[in-house]
Amino acid sequence: KWFMMAAPNQHLANAIYYKTAGEYLQRIRTLVTYNSTGHRCGQFEKLLEKYSFQQLVAPPCEMDAELEYGIINIKASCKEFEMELEILDEFALNFKKDFESSASTLSVVHTVFEKGGEIPGMIAKTIGLEAGAKVEVKESLYITVDGNGKTSDVGYRVNTAAELKLEMDNGDIHKGGSIKVESEISVGINSGLNTSITPFAAWFW
Repeated sequence: KWFMMAAPNQHLANAIYYKTAGEYLQRIRTLVTYNSTGHRCGQFEKLLEKYSFQQLVAPPCEMDAELEYGIINIKASCKEFEMELEILDEFALNFKKDFESSASTLSVVHTVFEKGGEIPGMIAKTIGLEAGAKVEVKESLYITVDGNGKTSDVGYRVNTAAELKLEMDNGDIHKGGSIKVESEISVGINSGLNTSITPFAAWFW
């Protein structure tokens, strides 16, 4: 979209410059819901209290990739990079990089419980419905290093995930989806006690 701002005369060059500048300001307005061409500078000042200028003007990112190859599992998004390496049947090493805070976390993960399988049912099979469930509990010891290379936190974390999948395929109807709930409890030297519950739901047809 961007091009060299060159013109045969000064007046045309000025017109191209101000047109491009207007498009850039409009882009900022779209990204941060800030009226950059108006007289509401207070909106932008409030946003700067929470975000850096680089975060406010950064272009939108839609990267969300996951790669699993043998004992290595890699996840990458615009906000973070995560890599997990299985070292034993129940243990793994996990490295996570947060691009927004520049913090890096190294964890030793232990799978305490993992169970999954199909949910049987005569009626479900008759109408072409398949159902499955999975429950997973993991504990980990972690150490977090900030962007300056200093240890910012050390602690213990427990993650729990439960997922239910449904799929119907009887020839005429093909529908399905999944419901997943994740919870986390962590205790850190500097971060203290933290809890979170995150539900996910996805349906397709």
